[in-house]
Amino acid sequence: MNRKLAPLSQPEIEVPAAHDWRTTDTDEINKRRRRAQIEPLRVTEMGGDHPIFANFRVSSGSGMAYSVEIRSLRERLCFCTCVDFRINGLGTCKHVEATLHYLEVRHGRRFDEALQSESPVIDIVPDPAGDVKVPRKVIVPGAAAQHPRAARVGP
Repeated sequence: MNRKLAPLSQPEIEVPAAHDWRTTDTDEINKRRRRAQIEPLRVTEMGGDHPIFANFRVSSGSGMAYSVEIRSLRERLCFCTCVDFRINGLGTCKHVEATLHYLEVRHGRRFDEALQSESPVIDIVPDPAGDVKVPRKVIVPGAAAQHPRAARVGP
């Protein structure tokens, strides 16, 4: 199969020829990784208690911007508001891949540590039929020592 290679300045990412529709999930993920490397995407940290497991804004050269959330590196649990992420079923897109690359470069040691751990922040989604108000984010017990601004929620 004819494969195009990334420029030598970047790690090599193999992608199928543009006209080849016979692709695997790995091929499709590699396409998105390649686009994240060559397209002018700008990643902005949106704040949070953790530098890796957080929310980001990814802006493209066209002026469009999307929200990206990194939940787990080990299980590759991420989220993006772009259409491609919603419909491709891969669990990634060029915006997620650009964010992961940014984090690996900017926070190398912490990124490597995050590959071996889980996020200290969990999402709690309330039952829309219930009347109980539940906070959207809760710090897991034991994580407060690592995050001085963290407050324990609950009894």
